[in-house]
Amino acid sequence: MTRPKIRNLESFREIMRTGSVTEAAHTLGLTQSAVSRQLAQFEKEIGLELFFRDKGRLIPLPEAQDLCLEIDLALSSFGRVQLMAEDLRTLARGQLRVVGPPSCVEGVPASFIASFLEKHPDIQFTIDSRNHETVLEQAVCREASARMTV
Repeated sequence: MTRPKIRNLESFREIMRTGSVTEAAHTLGLTQSAVSRQLAQFEKEIGLELFFRDKGRLIPLPEAQDLCLEIDLALSSFGRVQLMAEDLRTLARGQLRVVGPPSCVEGVPASFIASFLEKHPDIQFTIDSRNHETVLEQAVCREASARMTV
């Protein structure tokens, strides 16, 4: 058994959701033959027949129903990964750790921090006062998002 391709999982889920290869193809923006091919590949990848075929109609077998629940969970997880990556990329979520010697970080105005946190409420913002050598070490090891030096 080989690992199923995500596009084949998506096609299978859409067939289950819509009840037809034609509707699944329309929803996915693919041709009917492409979705049929992906379903055949998926069944081959997992070594399991998922539908009873009757005069061009697909009737899901109980195994298809069970598998569809797991596929929904898996694809939802991929969706959450995409959303998290977007949040991190756009600074909508994550951590910002600034390190610097006391002479630099103690001068960061509280109004700046408050303004930043107001715009980015899901960012954990930390300012850490360290000696110059530790600041450089943490920057090199990427333990800090930003460093301040004099």
